[in-house]
Amino acid sequence: MNPFQRFLLLISLLFSTAALSQTYTIKGRVVDASTRTALSKATVYINNSTRGTIADDSGYFSFPPLPAGTYEVVASFVGYKTLVVPVKLTTADFKIDIALQLQQKELREVLILTNATRLRYMDLFRKNVLGFTYDAGRCVIKNPEAIQFI
Repeated sequence: MNPFQRFLLLISLLFSTAALSQTYTIKGRVVDASTRTALSKATVYINNSTRGTIADDSGYFSFPPLPAGTYEVVASFVGYKTLVVPVKLTTADFKIDIALQLQQKELREVLILTNATRLRYMDLFRKNVLGFTYDAGRCVIKNPEAIQFI
């Protein structure tokens, strides 16, 4: 093989390697589904990977170059439902708008008791749960503060 043929072979190998290792980016914006306002600092990551980012003040995000393939982009923000978007990178960069919907969560009600009322409830608890036997009288509740009366 003469030097010119070796040179052509080397160049063709370099170009074929570059073609096989093409990378693409995923860019987009995270917004509120109803008002279309940007969700600043929303978390965006690629599922089952270590790649993640945070949306900027305008809701925009971008991932570093990724090899061609199928990915799941996950977007989340406090007070909103997490959204998983399938993305297929094959021949071009991918742009996406992610609209998150509000998720209302209700906290359970809180009952505030005076010490006298709590002691009365604890006495009822001991009698009704532990019973009146000799062995029940020997039982000790080690963490009475963890018992909640609803």
